[in-house]
Amino acid sequence: GSKKVTSIPGEDPADPREGNLLDIIKCRGFGNFLTQLHSKYGEVASFWLFGPSLAISIASPKTIARLSHLFDKPNELYTPLEPFIGKSSILTLNNSDARKRRALWNQMLSDENFAKVESRFEKLLLELIEKWADLPSDEHIPVVQFMKAFVVKASLILGFGDYFRQNAKSIVEFGRTLEVCWIELENRCANLVPVESGVRESNFMKNCNTLRDDLTKAVRYHQDVAGNYALLEPLILAKDLNEEEILDDCMTYILKMYSLIAALSWILYELALRQEQQREIARNRQLIDKFIYETLCNHVVEMWTARVNNHVDEDIEGNIVPKATPLVFALNVALQNSENENTDLIFGCKESKRYCPANNFSMKIVHSVVNYLVNNFTLHLVSEDLIPETVNTIIGRSEDEMWIT
Repeated sequence: GSKKVTSIPGEDPADPREGNLLDIIKCRGFGNFLTQLHSKYGEVASFWLFGPSLAISIASPKTIARLSHLFDKPNELYTPLEPFIGKSSILTLNNSDARKRRALWNQMLSDENFAKVESRFEKLLLELIEKWADLPSDEHIPVVQFMKAFVVKASLILGFGDYFRQNAKSIVEFGRTLEVCWIELENRCANLVPVESGVRESNFMKNCNTLRDDLTKAVRYHQDVAGNYALLEPLILAKDLNEEEILDDCMTYILKMYSLIAALSWILYELALRQEQQREIARNRQLIDKFIYETLCNHVVEMWTARVNNHVDEDIEGNIVPKATPLVFALNVALQNSENENTDLIFGCKESKRYCPANNFSMKIVHSVVNYLVNNFTLHLVSEDLIPETVNTIIGRSEDEMWIT
């Protein structure tokens, strides 16, 4: 039955222990569940997590902005990712530890820091352009596959310096193992249910550890050999973190590459739909960011984020919400409902001290890729009838390959 501890309308727990987990599974992912929840109950709605424990979801940009003072995150929403990112990742840290780590990420992904590796990034972009230029003009190009290869290569070479630059073969292997891990992570996040130990679990852990071992070698190499600068150097050389903490954040950096892959894939797909706009953008670089923002409002990649107040109750739209209740910000719903093109929400809540630290970094990368491509090619879709389906388990990515010429 209903366990009303809040006046906020929403779902009753479907199961006395699992809350609304079955509903989330039925929706094939949390993002879809939030869309359905808000279409039924409006901009602020309640539901039940495993336990069952109450959670509130918010899809109003104004209310999200009013809660921007909250810094801590509710760990239970990130549990499925823990085997991959570890226990001390920036994603799940709270309190003063999180603030210190956040300052490190701000430094790491700052414009000044990116400037130190920018020439290497441009070299990788030129390689991509040359690779595409060598293909016959009517060759079908799998966008998602190309973006995966490009982003993984760029993030390893820029992020970790010489270790991966000198081991090109290890980049390909890393990408393959990462893809296997990602598929399993999506399964876990679609189900939000603790995984039983068994062959599948041990294979997953083995693959996660393979990636971790690779990154450990890269980190140690960079610590011992004075080579080229690495984007993650502030983290890799951080004196007050132990190796496990450093690696947890390296794995988090790798996990987030999938958001970049999804964003780039959607943007190239939308560009390929519109030759006229490609020409406009090629003539006027000022239009690139506008196009990126518009695309990412329609194809929301980071669909939700979450905060928690562990100290006092919160007043949300006149409803008292008990302290320690997870507060989900349904960014996918808020972006699709906001009349005023509230593009800030693409990266979370702009007023928040925990706004996505990679917002400028991601925009720079995507801007450069678009700029180089539209100035060298005109992209076309192989078939305009094939509308890609979106998978909404961890991020909003295309379920299908997107073919362009």
